[in-house]
Amino acid sequence: MVYLVPTFRNPTGVTLTEETANKIHNFCVEQNLLIHCDDVYNILYYGEKPPVKLFPVGESNVISAGTFSKLLGPGLRVGWVEAPKEIISKLGSNGMVVSGGCVAQFSSFLIERAITSGDLTRHVKDLRARYTEKVRAISAALKAGLPESVKWTSPTGGYFVWIVLPEGSAEFITKELVPAAKAVGVRFGVGARSCPLRGASPCELGCPNALRLSLGHVTVDQIPEGIARLCKLLRDRFGGLKA
Repeated sequence: MVYLVPTFRNPTGVTLTEETANKIHNFCVEQNLLIHCDDVYNILYYGEKPPVKLFPVGESNVISAGTFSKLLGPGLRVGWVEAPKEIISKLGSNGMVVSGGCVAQFSSFLIERAITSGDLTRHVKDLRARYTEKVRAISAALKAGLPESVKWTSPTGGYFVWIVLPEGSAEFITKELVPAAKAVGVRFGVGARSCPLRGASPCELGCPNALRLSLGHVTVDQIPEGIARLCKLLRDRFGGLKA
């Protein structure tokens, strides 16, 4: 089985290109491999149109899994699966489902009511609007404050902003930047903790030299000051703004 987060993936927030997705799909068909798409961020997009699903749900080798944890609350642990009928049938005949009726009955009941009442649709629309404002605020602050040598990509969906510092910054991040940021009330994810290679070889994502920012809990009003504090620490290390 091949496991993927094809859209707005954690930690970088980027999406697979259609060309790459096609290559992966063709390879998996040739090798008779199941593709498990963790489609947890697709609904949280910031453009006018939702992203297309890069892998054709309904084909015999593709499973798409979604979750309400990213939409309503992380403690719910309830999601849904889109897959061919034969796979859905196997999942539905699992002993845990047969004996208990479903997974997490109480949470599932609450979510069912949120769906049928239209509350979930309204809530997700509000989430998109609020996260769009956050992305704009973060993007504006980073453009205004980051040194030229520090790279980043403005997200088009999901929760995360990925910032890559110059090569050789891993020790600076863990020993200097983390405590300095904490002292001024700023927290971020250390990129090395997200590295799939665990430092075994050079990482094309730049994980050892990267920071992960999250849109989740901060407010729009908090973003400019928080980003300004982080950018100042980075300018103190890497120099000034782009001329």
